[in-house]
Amino acid sequence: MRKDLLEISEVEKDYLVVDFGSRWEVEVYNEYGISELYILDRYYKWCKEMRDEDMEYIIDEFGICNRFVDGMWSLCMSDDSRYLYIEKDKYEDLCIELEKSDDSEIYEIVSELEEKYNVVI
Repeated sequence: MRKDLLEISEVEKDYLVVDFGSRWEVEVYNEYGISELYILDRYYKWCKEMRDEDMEYIIDEFGICNRFVDGMWSLCMSDDSRYLYIEKDKYEDLCIELEKSDDSEIYEIVSELEEKYNVVI
């Protein structure tokens, strides 16, 4: 594995978040001044909560925390709680496209990212 994929940055940056909720709902919003460590910590806190509630099987079934390319993260915490974090400065055109797209177009764009990077988002 490449060393740069193992390093988690604490540098705060702006991200576009694609939030996939229940019943195919999609919300696109900005999170300003967050770091990769913040994203990773969000996942770890969810894992801890699942373990504390004796629901570790949810982690096994749904849990994904993946930095699949520099500047993009995917988090999955259940079948109706998935997030795609995209660093705005690195992927400005993609962020603009996602912000102006309707739900079906967003799903199409994300499907293309999944295929391109061979990842589940």
